This record gives sequence, C-alpha cells and structure tokens, in this order.
Amino acid sequence: MFKKVFLISVIFLPFAGSGQNIDAKHAYEALGAYTGHGYVAAAGYVHHISVRTLLRLDFFYSQEQRTTVETLHHQLYGADFYVGYTIKYVRSLEMYLSLLAGGTVSKEQGNFTDSPVDYQRIKYGGLGGIEAEKYFNEKWSLMACFNQRYLLDKDVQWGNLRWNAQLGVRFHLAKSRRE
Repeated sequence: MFKKVFLISVIFLPFAGSGQNIDAKHAYEALGAYTGHGYVAAAGYVHHISVRTLLRLDFFYSQEQRTTVETLHHQLYGADFYVGYTIKYVRSLEMYLSLLAGGTVSKEQGNFTDSPVDYQRIKYGGLGGIEAEKYFNEKWSLMACFNQRYLLDKDVQWGNLRWNAQLGVRFHLAKSRRE
C-alpha cells in the first residue's frame, strides 16, 4: 500500500497544479517517512507568503505496528498544517533551514493480531519541527523534515508524543526560488 500511494504521489502530484497563477510561489510535494513503528506517505501543498514565511498543508497515510504482549496493527490518515519561518539560508548551496509549527488531525483505527477493528478514533494536537530544503533548479527541490507531534488524546498503546522524519521532493510552480 505504501509503495502505491508514494508512487502515485510522485508521478501525478507535480502535474496537478500546472494551471495555477504563474506569478505565485507555490509548490507541491511528495514525502515518505519513518515513524518509529512503521511508515507514512504524504502529499502536500506549500505556499511561500514571503521570503522567510511559508504555509504548508500535507495529507498523509500511515501504517504502523507495535508488539507488546500481542501485535497491534495501526492505520491512520489525516492532515498536518504548518506555518514555517526560515532561520537560515546558505546561498552557495541554495539551501534553506526553516522552523515549523502547526496542528494535526487524523482518523486512526487498530486491531490486535488478526482480529477485526478493535478501535477507531479521531486525534488532534499540535506539532513542531524543522525543515531543510535544497534547490536543484527552478522547479525541483529536495526536502527533509523532522516533526514532533503532541496529541491531546492520551493513547494507552502509543502515548501522546509522536515523531517522524520525512524525506521528499517538491515541484515548484513559476518563481520557485525565494527572492
């Protein structure tokens, strides 16, 4: 499932917004991540408000498992919203380093071993992180991101702190490099 979602995102996402305003600073992204207990695939949209400020919206799907006494299979999908502020620009590398803060909401379900769904719930909370973005040309950049989530719904199995490290590509429309 992860491979299918990631491949579809990588192949079709860059072409999805080609009708956007040519003067805008927009980008689409496809990401893959390791979460500590599994993986996540995400697709998102980025809007640069200014040279230092960005807005980012990601939609994700995650599949994890954790073994204690029994194996817990866990799936979730949801959305993350970020506001980013660039703290460092390395001109010689065409690389940006940004701090991120925002919110997250997801629907999750899980079951032990091969039993039917044992639980379903909606979770929400805040998140913070850091992102590095390296431009290769006017249209493409590579990005890496580390996030820590604090979920307001206390979960006995998973706790309320979640982290992931993401790696992905961004396709920029029109004026991609921040001016």
